[in-house]
Amino acid sequence: MNVLEECADVAMTAEPDYIVIKGFTQEGRKFRPSDWAERLATAVGQFGADRRVRFHPHVRIATVDGEKCLIVDLVLEGEDPLLFEFLMHFAQDNHLQTEPEVAYDQEGKFHLHVS
Repeated sequence: MNVLEECADVAMTAEPDYIVIKGFTQEGRKFRPSDWAERLATAVGQFGADRRVRFHPHVRIATVDGEKCLIVDLVLEGEDPLLFEFLMHFAQDNHLQTEPEVAYDQEGKFHLHVS
């Protein structure tokens, strides 16, 4: 099953808002290099006029339980399907753990709970 199919299997009660790409393989090994999330976020970002990286607004780096993750907003799938597919294939090709996450509760309040 690929990453996109896994997201389709999320509980019927809520649609996911994000996909979290974790820094561990499906076998539970830590993914190397240790700065993989920064490298990937930089690769999909752009350089501004000041020559500083501007990360993509729908891709961000997070640390969860002390480990690096990449948070991909599912809005990206509609706005830039090729970039979204690239990120999902990166996770799949490297056998990385992924989790769909709901970030908005029924009242519309933002909360991102990543286990």
